[in-house]
Parts: sequence; C-alpha cells; structure tokens
Amino acid sequence: MRAFTNLKASSCVCFMAAATGCATRPPTQPAVDVAAMVAYLDPGQSRPTFSGCLAEHKEPSTRAVPRTRQPDEVLVHVVPGGVVVTHLLTHLCCLEGNVVFSTRGSVATVHELLSGEACRCECQSTIDTAIGLEVGLWTIRVEVEQPFQATQVIAEKRIKILEPRAELPR
Repeated sequence: MRAFTNLKASSCVCFMAAATGCATRPPTQPAVDVAAMVAYLDPGQSRPTFSGCLAEHKEPSTRAVPRTRQPDEVLVHVVPGGVVVTHLLTHLCCLEGNVVFSTRGSVATVHELLSGEACRCECQSTIDTAIGLEVGLWTIRVEVEQPFQATQVIAEKRIKILEPRAELPR
C-alpha cells in the first residue's frame, strides 16, 4: 500500500449577515482544468485543492448559524493518466481539511480528513483531488472522516483509464 499525505487547508466560518462564499453552493465543475491537474502527477501520486470554506481563513463566529445542509456530491472526471475526484460537501465551520491518498491492488482510496475545533455553523466546500493512475480498471473510493463521526465511505465508482498521461514538454 502506498500513501501520500498532501496539502492542508485552513478553517472558515459562515457569517449570517449576508450571502458569502460559505453560504452558496460551490460549482459542480473543478476550479481548474482537470487534464492539467493530472498531467504533472506520476501514477500513485495525488494533489488536492480546496475551495469554499476549507480554503478560507476567518475568525470564528460566537453566534449559532442555522444549519442549511445540502447533500454531498462526488464527481469523478476521467482523463488520460488518471482522474480528478470532485467532492462538494457540507461540513461544520472552522475545520481544517487534509487528504491522504492510497492504492491497494486496483482500489484507489481518497481519504478526506476534516479536523480541528468545529464552530456551530455549517458551510460548503469543494475538494478536488487529482490522482495519477496507470492504464487499467480501477475502483475509486472516497472516504470522509469528521470530528465526532466514524469514517464513512461516501462514494465508490469503477472507472477505466484508457491511456497514460500526456508527455510534458521539456
């Protein structure tokens, strides 16, 4: 089993006053070109990017904000040489995000860890995880671990990588 620990994101808070980046639903497409995200990764490597609350850093709010839970959504974008897993999630505010990627046989697991001291509000974020994979059949599994909750497998999808990543110009 190979594992790679990647970037960390900072915490965020949603304030009740006006619609902010935390109060609106993140876009359903990755923030960057998915092929470009994978182009620089060798098979077995990953690189996450965070947007929404997990990418912002604000001071915690002392007042409760009504919960507006929206269902999580996981999208898998297959490109030459790998995939980009886009997770649109609703979570408690003020948390930090971290992604650990591992492979075992033909299963590629994206383990998203949300940690820290949570605030009494919820907000939305997007985690885009680019993964370099060899040509072949793969099962992509997405797990989420949050404070005071057991790790949950929230998505599992069988995909086929048909061609290796494009050669980069030298």
